[in-house]
Amino acid sequence: MVDTVRSKSDLLTQLFQDGQTAGISAQDLRDLIVSFAQPYGGLYFSSAAESTIAVAGTFVKAAGTTTTTNLHLVDDASSTSNRLRYTGTIPMHFQIWASVSLSLASGTNQTAAIQLYKYDESGSAGALIAGSDVRSDVAATDELNLTCIADVSLDTNDYIELHVANISGTVNLTVDRGYIAMTGTLV
Repeated sequence: MVDTVRSKSDLLTQLFQDGQTAGISAQDLRDLIVSFAQPYGGLYFSSAAESTIAVAGTFVKAAGTTTTTNLHLVDDASSTSNRLRYTGTIPMHFQIWASVSLSLASGTNQTAAIQLYKYDESGSAGALIAGSDVRSDVAATDELNLTCIADVSLDTNDYIELHVANISGTVNLTVDRGYIAMTGTLV
């Protein structure tokens, strides 16, 4: 038989019930094992590029080329930079971490920000993840280090991206270095 990834609720109500009189099959155990194989993945910015800031305070997808690493039930949606997509078959709860070094293209004393973005495939829409917004001031030649963390539920083909903003002006920002990682757990 084919191994089936199951939700926690399905495991508890269908395969491993209280007072269960029927035996547990080898396939039941295989389904349990594949269900607990957590999805995970990461990417790093392997080539920096300026993110164009047209409007102060507006978040845009961080530019640059990224390289994925250590993927299980996660991919980069056909080599799309700055994107981690969940490819599993059941909804999962994910913890996401992003840590980046930013610099200004020019100018001085700007407030830079990062925030995680979630695209919901079933709803065909995306939004910034509330609570993941992190900001700090950066001088002209400084490199700013920012880290954000978020918790979010993802279904099949939902994805995460890193977005950046210049809160105080329209000076472009560059993610010089950065890493994004995500790990899922059963819900």
